Amino acid sequence: MHLIKETITSTSDKHIGKIFKEDLDRFSKIRLAPLWQLDKNAEMNPYVISLVGLTNVGKSTLTEALLGHAVAPHKNQRATAIPVEYKYSLNWQMEVMTHHDFKYKEYDYDDPSLLAKELTKYVFDVDTTNAYSVEYVKVKGPMEVLKEGLILADTPGFGAAQQVGDGIRRNQDHLEGFIKNVHRVYLCLSVGADGDTFTVSDDEKAFFQRIKSRCSNIIVNKWKFDEDHNQQEYINKYNHIFENIEEDGFIFINAKNAIKGKEKSNIEKLKSDIVKYSTPEQRRCVVWNDLVRAWKDCQHYMETVHHLSEIPWRPDSLKRFLLSCKSVEKLHPIVSDIERIIK
Repeated sequence: MHLIKETITSTSDKHIGKIFKEDLDRFSKIRLAPLWQLDKNAEMNPYVISLVGLTNVGKSTLTEALLGHAVAPHKNQRATAIPVEYKYSLNWQMEVMTHHDFKYKEYDYDDPSLLAKELTKYVFDVDTTNAYSVEYVKVKGPMEVLKEGLILADTPGFGAAQQVGDGIRRNQDHLEGFIKNVHRVYLCLSVGADGDTFTVSDDEKAFFQRIKSRCSNIIVNKWKFDEDHNQQEYINKYNHIFENIEEDGFIFINAKNAIKGKEKSNIEKLKSDIVKYSTPEQRRCVVWNDLVRAWKDCQHYMETVHHLSEIPWRPDSLKRFLLSCKSVEKLHPIVSDIERIIK
């Protein structure tokens, strides 16, 4: 980001053109700013991944499919603004913290189904007092996908939380406050109830703009894996809305199929994607790979659109960037390009 900023500020419009500078700045905001945020979060421990989306896109069903246990309560109705965090443990436990009296309670369970039944009381049909008194709910248990230390957060549907007391706005504020402390977000969409409708609502578009610095994946749930449903067609239609999401960042899932043990679910792809964020080293590798791709895309765009064989980088800034890249093996493709430019 410093390389682009310093190149823009130090180069005259006559030299490279105003439109080129605007494109370079836009590229920095769309492609590099999210990577900077994700790199900043890479060292965080514990590392929290969150599933977010409108009500009824199937987040809780998806959570159950990911965790491999029926511990995520789900109903086709609005929920309160109480996110539930899931963490690995050898035994099944639920923690509840209330902020009105600063009390912490811990419950032990022999069976995850009993835990899920109790958890439902904190998520659905909650009266005003209890809805606002609960600070957080955490579930612990032998969930393999989280074994390396990740925390998975299942959140209520944004823009559609259960209306209690003084209404949806307070619930929405609670949810958005929680999301700010999440390190990586998966935005969950779904096809329509008929299984054929491909739409992205205005609420989903607006919410993506607020989370895009932490979001590099779109989950499309309730997908029908048949010849009439073309994933590339869906990506082509909506890729311009989710501007910083790579094509392989779209993951098509059928969570219900996964729970029922059917082959056409693609849940293993999502599990493998989540597991690669288990350690700081793995998280940095993801960012570095994305940075190499962004560098190549920037070079190609400027060559194709602005007819520049080489981007006129600020020389001293380019050399500093080169030194930084040399210290990381994953960034050596960028090193090769810069060394060729300098020569």
